[in-house]
Parts: sequence; structure tokens; C-alpha cells
Amino acid sequence: MWWEGEDMKFNKLQREVFKKLHETKAYSDLTLEASENLIEVTEFDAAALNRMLDFMYLGEYEAEDTAHIDIKTAVEYQNDILSPEYIEHNSDNDDDDNNHNHNHNHNHNNDHHYKSSKAEPDFSEWTVDTEYKADALLAMLEPHIGVNAIADYYDIPPLKDRAQAMIFFILRTSWSARGFLGAVGEVYKTTADKRLHNIMATMAMDHLHELIGIKEFADMDIPSAFAIDVIRRTGKRLRETEDSFHFAKARDLREINESLKSAVLKIDATAKCRHCSAKFSGVVRERHHPGQHSTYLVRCRRCGTKH
Repeated sequence: MWWEGEDMKFNKLQREVFKKLHETKAYSDLTLEASENLIEVTEFDAAALNRMLDFMYLGEYEAEDTAHIDIKTAVEYQNDILSPEYIEHNSDNDDDDNNHNHNHNHNHNNDHHYKSSKAEPDFSEWTVDTEYKADALLAMLEPHIGVNAIADYYDIPPLKDRAQAMIFFILRTSWSARGFLGAVGEVYKTTADKRLHNIMATMAMDHLHELIGIKEFADMDIPSAFAIDVIRRTGKRLRETEDSFHFAKARDLREINESLKSAVLKIDATAKCRHCSAKFSGVVRERHHPGQHSTYLVRCRRCGTKH
């Protein structure tokens, strides 16, 4: 393997890593290179290339600034936080609006892109400071952004999955608005991968008020694809909020109706007051609950006893 004049011995590639290359070799960019045992790499730096080779031979790769983060922990963390519907929900599907009325009733109580059933793992003993400076966050992210780019270019899904898990983990545990803006430009410049774009745009939505409040955001040359992703997600989130509001109001009305119906039936079913023993004459009273909808109860009109 040649890289800018450096001679690298490259004995073999893991078949599983280059599974698609073996399956579609006739159409691969690497067909000639595979036949000549020589791959010329000019699009990526030596660090990204070495990490790709480490992954091919060792099954993992490391970056100095994130050596303290175990990749398995990062993958598990991502799987715990991101819902199975994450990619489909956040994909740029032009049919979203057409499918909206069919799908919007399924997840009213959940934030669609994060699982609500699992609490976030506690990494307080060893995670990096969440107030890290922007340059520190970028130093942590850049190696994995580079690995994602080369994995996307050579179509190595397992490597790309690991790089994206690390990027997601770092952003969630070491957030810096200014650092994030720097990473956005690098991500959208180096890859067209929709899944990573989804992660970046969703992170932007989660921190939107913070981002628009800093000078760097106003001065940033925002990638058009990123702007479109965020705008689409803004519309989706607004729509979901409206759906959730209407669903909650409808649920409250149903519960109020059930409470009132129960009170009326109780009056009809009660022959005499359990306290004063008089022939029952009931009255329905509204009961207020702070922050919740009202309920209804029945009291004896004569002595006021609750039934």
C-alpha cells in the first residue's frame, strides 16, 4: 500500500470488513487495486488510514484523546439512548408529511429519537468534563469524524458504526456548543452519510436555544445540507408537540367524562346516606388538582358526606 510516498505492507483484508467489496467486486472502486495488491490513498490523512488498518487487523482502533473511552461502552450507550425507530424517524423522507396522519398516534408519550424506557447510564466517575472547551471537544471528535469518512468512502459498515457510536457518545457526555459547530462543518464536508447527519441535526435540535445564542452560530458558514436537516426536524418536532398537546387534551377530556359518569351512576345506585342514613339525595362536586384535570365526586346533599 502506498500513501504519499510511504510504503506500507498490506498482507490481506478481513473478508468480513470488506464484505461488500467481495460481493460486488466487479463494480468496486478497488477492483484494480485488489488485483495488483496496491491501494493508493490520497483523500485521507495517515492517521485515519492507520486507524482503518488497525480496525481491519485488530477489530478496533484508538484515538489518543479518547483512549479512556471503551468502544463497547460507547456502542452500548448509543443503543440504550437511541430508539430502533431513530433512523427511520429522522430520515429525510419526502413522504413524511403523507405518512404523518397514519403514524402520529403511535408514540405520543415518547420523544421519538430517544428511548424513554431506559435511563441514561451513570458515567459520572470517569466521563470528561461537560464544560470542556471547544478545542478540546474538537480534538476528541476529529479522529472519529476522519474514521467515519474513510469507512464511508470504502464502504466498511462495522468501522463506520463504531466511529459514529464514539461521536454520539462524545457529544452526549462532553457537550460544547462552540465545539459542536466546528464539528458540524467537518462532518458535512467529509461525508454524505445520512445516519451521521441525522445524529448531528438531532443534537442541534436538542441544543438549539443554546446554539442560536452564541456569536459563532451567527458567524458560521452553515452547510446547506445541515440547515435543511435542522429545518426539517424543527417542523417535525413542532408537529409532534402539537400532536402530543391534542392527544393529552383528548385524554383529559375522556378521563373527565369517565369521572363525571361514575359520579352520576353512584347517585343512582345509592339508596341512603352511609352517615346520616337519610334517603340519599346526592350532589356532584368538582375536585381540583394542581397541574392536573379536575375529577368529580358525590356528596350527600343533607350532611355533606363523601360517597
